[in-house]
Amino acid sequence: MGDFGDNHLERALDYCAQRNKEVTEKLGGGQDGEVFATSDDSAIKVFKYKDLYEKEREVYMRIFDKNIGELIKEESFRIPTFLGYDDSLGIIEMEMVNPPYILDFAGASLDRPKDLTEEQQIEWELENIDRFGDSWDRVQTALAIFRRFKIYLYDLSLNNIRPW
Repeated sequence: MGDFGDNHLERALDYCAQRNKEVTEKLGGGQDGEVFATSDDSAIKVFKYKDLYEKEREVYMRIFDKNIGELIKEESFRIPTFLGYDDSLGIIEMEMVNPPYILDFAGASLDRPKDLTEEQQIEWELENIDRFGDSWDRVQTALAIFRRFKIYLYDLSLNNIRPW
C-alpha cells in the first residue's frame, strides 16, 4: 500500500498555493487523511494512502462522467461536485455541501461488489436500518443508483450519508 505520509497540512498548503487559494480551516479527519476548507468555499481531502486516494478519485470521475449527481438529486441527496485533484499530493478538491448529502467514497468498491457472506450482508443491512431509520428506503434507492454504474458503497456512517 503506497503511503503519502502524515504531512496533510503541508500538502494542503502546497495544493492551495499552486491554485492561488488558502487553507482556511480543518474540517475533519481520520485514519485515512484530513479535510480542509479553502478560501474558494471548497473542501480538499488530503489522503494518507495512495490506494484510497486513487479509488476515491476514480469514483468521483465516474460520478462526473455518468452524471450520477443529477440522478441522486432526484432522491433529494447531493454529491459534492468534483473540482480537481493532484496525483503527486494525493488530494481531491470538491465543493462544500450541506445535508442531505452522500460523500466520502474511499471505502467504495468499483466494478464488483465486496464478497460478503449472507450473514455479513444481513448484519450490514440491520445496522443501517437502525442507523437511518425511516430514511433507509431513500438511502437504499440512492445506493441502487450507484450500483447501476458499478459503484458499491459500504461505509454508510452518518458522516458520509446524511439523509436529513
